[in-house]
Amino acid sequence: MELKVMEINEEYLKIRKDLAKDIRAFSNVLYKYFHNASLGNIEAAITTLSSNRAILCNGVASEENWGYKINSLNFKLEKYPEKRHPKDIEKLELTLDFDLVGNCNDIGTLKDPFLWLIFNITVSGEYNGQDFITSYHLDRHLYKPGDELPIEPHPFYHFQFGGKNIMDIGRDVDSGKLIIFEAPRIAHYPMEFVLGIDYILSYFFPDIRALILQSEQEYVNLIEKYQARILKPYYHTISSTWNYDHNSLNIGNHWTPSFLCPQLIINS
Repeated sequence: MELKVMEINEEYLKIRKDLAKDIRAFSNVLYKYFHNASLGNIEAAITTLSSNRAILCNGVASEENWGYKINSLNFKLEKYPEKRHPKDIEKLELTLDFDLVGNCNDIGTLKDPFLWLIFNITVSGEYNGQDFITSYHLDRHLYKPGDELPIEPHPFYHFQFGGKNIMDIGRDVDSGKLIIFEAPRIAHYPMEFVLGIDYILSYFFPDIRALILQSEQEYVNLIEKYQARILKPYYHTISSTWNYDHNSLNIGNHWTPSFLCPQLIINS
């Protein structure tokens, strides 16, 4: 994501400033609960959204674009996952990177929420004096004019284990008995900063997230807001494959939206 100085329509600038306001409110909650985290780079996103600089996507500047880049948000894991290998690994840290662009006109519609999206997740630690790493990423695949569809499934938005963060340093990584492939790419709904952070907290800091959901209504409101903006068009587009009567859905027991998608916030 790059920036270019140009006149921005007041309507688009207001949308961008509202997005910056949301990030500010969300980050204030993070600062409150994660004193040992390195979160200073969030300010770059707020500055970008609040500026009068047009955001470039694929080299083209547009006043309609919104977006930001946040590098190296760092969280130290205080409680380690129970199931892990090596079992005695130490100094586990989580590093997150966001790089995304969307169109202001598409916010609140059922259109693709993004023009560009990269969300990198890296976990690092130490064991026996050596550095260990694992990595995931969620991104939006870029199809260029004339591109042919790949032979293997390549979901437009997908989660992938390993990816370039491991493949690019593969010669320096002792994988032991672990095999690393590019495939499979697992279809997944897209996430920006708000949803991405909440997703990570749900897995790596579930106790703190539970406390936040109980105590911080603004956090909950923001999750609901961005789930409606991003998950709604994603899942409605998939479900458009079939015709069905909403009232005929057999929701109950464990067959419910919140069991199928645990991060979903419903009727807060």
